[in-house]
Amino acid sequence: MRVSLKKSQMLKTMSIPVWTARKVIPGQKMAEDIFLAPEISEVGSSGDSSIDAINASIGRWNLLQENVLNCTACELHQSRKNPVFGVGNRQADLMIVGEAPGVDEDIQGEPFIGPSGQLLNKMIFSLGFSREDVYIANIVKCAPSGGRKPKTGETEACSAFLIRQIELVQPKVILAVGATSAKKLLGCDDRISDIRGQVRIHEQSSIPILATFHPAYLLRKPTEKRTVWGDLLLVKKIIAEGV
Repeated sequence: MRVSLKKSQMLKTMSIPVWTARKVIPGQKMAEDIFLAPEISEVGSSGDSSIDAINASIGRWNLLQENVLNCTACELHQSRKNPVFGVGNRQADLMIVGEAPGVDEDIQGEPFIGPSGQLLNKMIFSLGFSREDVYIANIVKCAPSGGRKPKTGETEACSAFLIRQIELVQPKVILAVGATSAKKLLGCDDRISDIRGQVRIHEQSSIPILATFHPAYLLRKPTEKRTVWGDLLLVKKIIAEGV
């Protein structure tokens, strides 16, 4: 979804920049094709009962998860044990997006379960939520070998899946943790230290994004926790008051 001219002018007046995401790399079409494929009707169409709407929502999630499970759009599928789809409240006010699964996540099929995940849980708790209250996903659904950062082609191959998750959750705010997540969601090459703590807008969904340091970085440099605390307070304010 693109931001309308009227909305762009409003955001400009509020000093909130609108960022443009990078274009998909030629050849990385599978995830995009799956994303654009016809599917069951949207929730809230004429004649839907509440039970029908719930079943339709579950159906869309199940279809998306099945497509992630069967995805072979990049080389990461060759070495994965389990795709890491995402977990949490599918109607959450807060969506947290990390970089990529690690070894533990690859084994268990769930994001942020190691030491970084324990610290992320504390960050979530400080906002007044439990882990089950928010939705947690990654830019890339399969673990890169050796714990390396995902390559550009890998993030592009997975991008349509994440966009669909954002559309389905419709959070009030997205917290991008780490440089890879922030750069991909915002379509920029700025350093995380330069963009953290600023409210920006996700082009496809028009949802506010706030970037901050990754929990793994905070484990290495705990003095930055105070900086992240300020970012979390801003996230809390957005949830309570909007942008």
